[in-house]
Amino acid sequence: MTPLSAVGNKSITTLEGIPAWYAAQKKLPKTPDLHPVQQAMIEEQALQCGYCFNGMIVKASELLSKTPQPTEDQIRSAMNGHLCRCGTYPRVMKAIQRASLEMKGAAK
Repeated sequence: MTPLSAVGNKSITTLEGIPAWYAAQKKLPKTPDLHPVQQAMIEEQALQCGYCFNGMIVKASELLSKTPQPTEDQIRSAMNGHLCRCGTYPRVMKAIQRASLEMKGAAK
């Protein structure tokens, strides 16, 4: 948890704002319904109970914005600390890799 005082006048993007944030980064003419990470999480059935998905999607989106082709170690490092009660970590890894390929333009 992050107290409001820690972010001051900074911009905050929530899960709902991830597609617009992505569109602005990529200078897309239209905001997609879902960020590629959100779509990949659905396609890989990586999210189950909902406990972790907000943090996982936001963190994975941030990772891919800074490191478009992350290694498995980079993904594990970035996602460290995100607890998934359902244990879908292998699916989350696959989803992030899938989103990376999608964002590169080499879908699946």
